[in-house]
Amino acid sequence: MAIRQESPGRWHGELPASPWLDEIVDRIDADLRVLTVLLTGSWAHGMATEHSDVDLIVVLSRDELSSRRFSHGVVDVHTVTLERLRHIPPEPGRWWDRYFYCRARPVLDHTDGHVPSLVTAWACLSPPEVFACIDFHLEGYLHYLYRSLKSHRESRARLARLDACESLPWALALAFGAHGRVRPINKYVAWELEHHPIEEPGWSAGEVMGLIEAILDTGDADAQRTLFGLIERKTRQLGFGGVIDSFAGVQTLRG
Repeated sequence: MAIRQESPGRWHGELPASPWLDEIVDRIDADLRVLTVLLTGSWAHGMATEHSDVDLIVVLSRDELSSRRFSHGVVDVHTVTLERLRHIPPEPGRWWDRYFYCRARPVLDHTDGHVPSLVTAWACLSPPEVFACIDFHLEGYLHYLYRSLKSHRESRARLARLDACESLPWALALAFGAHGRVRPINKYVAWELEHHPIEEPGWSAGEVMGLIEAILDTGDADAQRTLFGLIERKTRQLGFGGVIDSFAGVQTLRG
């Protein structure tokens, strides 16, 4: 059980100055349900500009809803209950919000580190979650990749590009998930690869982003096969070679 403890001092001093933020801070200080405040988004990533919102996750001891979101000027606040934070959904299809907790930084904590430790679990994948991630995404990725390459072979360029673009979310989930990481939202894919690189051949930020750009631009078949080769190598290492070998169009994937 997380017991709220008082945290003396001006906790919001590291946040950007804003009259909108001052109002939010006053509301947070007056709300006895508040356990932890996390800074996330562009400010936590060191990417903020004059146009960036201030993104905060406020963890509450209780609420009538498990989570909600509201904006106040340049401040975007997402509230979540402690109970919800304690239970990561087991299904990878429900992990759409896990990246919000990656790189999140506590700026106020009344729980002596309890809530930040829960946040750490949301921000990376455990070994069973790695298995679940690959199991969920691999066949979908192979399907869209195959459809794109088959359309290339049949000179259907627009269809090839459409399916190539469809394959990328599945590919990114596999690329990061197979390395024990939560798939970033698109804005932070390059940032993650640059600042927290995957230390394996072929996975540098420049190489991966080059492949992604070629796939988005034209559905380039060679780029798709190169990305597939990287994903195949890693997923085989993790025991999923049988899924790839049993896929009906595997020869098309390899060219």
